[in-house]
Amino acid sequence: MGHRSAVGPGEDWDISGAMQLHNLVRVGLRGKHKMLDFFCGSLRAGRFFLQYMEPGNYYGYEPFSELVDEGIREEIGTDILKIKSPHIITGHVKGVTEKDFKRVFPGTHFDYIIAQSVFTHTGLDFMEIGLKNLLAACDILVFTVFLDNTDSMNLGWLYPPLSPGRAAYRIETIKKFAPTAVVKNWAHPNEQTWLVCGE
Repeated sequence: MGHRSAVGPGEDWDISGAMQLHNLVRVGLRGKHKMLDFFCGSLRAGRFFLQYMEPGNYYGYEPFSELVDEGIREEIGTDILKIKSPHIITGHVKGVTEKDFKRVFPGTHFDYIIAQSVFTHTGLDFMEIGLKNLLAACDILVFTVFLDNTDSMNLGWLYPPLSPGRAAYRIETIKKFAPTAVVKNWAHPNEQTWLVCGE
């Protein structure tokens, strides 16, 4: 199914979604909290969060509206949307721009934000903007990166078929934008590293 492979290896679809809920619960997420699933894609994790969160407490943002539409149609159906009353908004352009990394729910403060496999596809410019705005909008931010001994030099949004498709950074560089980030020794099917700010 295209909506699954569009957000990562299709064979990791189930475990990746469940893993995101599991890791947020590990740092204190409860159904009463307000949480944002940043770049929620085709609701790979959203389908788990929707079951767990109390009505009205799940927020999702995804630049590509067709991914959310396919996730609803192929994975979760519309009944749960009536029961859980999520707030999901999508971008209005083809392609990811700087605007997608600015606050997408102005005036809303979240207990938790997750940005899984987002900053693995950004240049330093988008990472700086994104981390700054996400940290200002929440108490606890959980996100993933690829760590390396050197910094990727590309700018903007890096995702297949764009070359190289992924970005890796030194932990020292990431901490310039997220000084309180703590590395977590949590498993990830694609060898990404989990970081938590504000715990």
